[in-house]
Amino acid sequence: MDNLEILEKALEYMEQHLEEEIRTEDIAANCYCSKSTLEKIFRFVNHISVRDYLIRRRMTKAARLLVECPGSGILDVALRFGYSSHEAFTRASRQIWNCSPSEYRLKTRTWELFPRLNTPLESGDAYMNHRRILEAMRRMEDAAGKEDIVFRIGGDEFVLLTASEKEEYAGEKIARCSELFTGLQEALDSAKNRFGYPGMS
Repeated sequence: MDNLEILEKALEYMEQHLEEEIRTEDIAANCYCSKSTLEKIFRFVNHISVRDYLIRRRMTKAARLLVECPGSGILDVALRFGYSSHEAFTRASRQIWNCSPSEYRLKTRTWELFPRLNTPLESGDAYMNHRRILEAMRRMEDAAGKEDIVFRIGGDEFVLLTASEKEEYAGEKIARCSELFTGLQEALDSAKNRFGYPGMS
């Protein structure tokens, strides 16, 4: 089983067992790999740990239930998604939403906070191109200041828009972007060699 198949199998398994008590070891066993292998691949590709992804998916599903079923008790929702107490669910709620479940229910009407990740096995090249664009966007955001805006204008072209009128500031941002983008292709080639994405030449 190659690494993209491990990712796909892991994501599918987690989605099917969000309401059950599962650990990273269980997911790895289902993928016929070690826990460390799964964690390494998952974090490298998705920039999040298996555990944190699982928490965010559970809390997203719980959020939907809280909003769509106002008559359901908060403890019932907590127990349904693997939290053993109201306190544990509230801690997770504050970590993800910065408010308690009851506050979330009263104030929020959006629940697709962390959509399911998908890994297209059919086209390794297309998948890696998508990851390359996301990584480029992340690097642009790292270079941007607090008041700057980064947006994609098409393909792999991005714009960093700033309210500053100072040429020195613009020069600093250009230099920072150049620094962050140096070695991006080498990093992607290294990833291809380390993780063996299919369909890449």
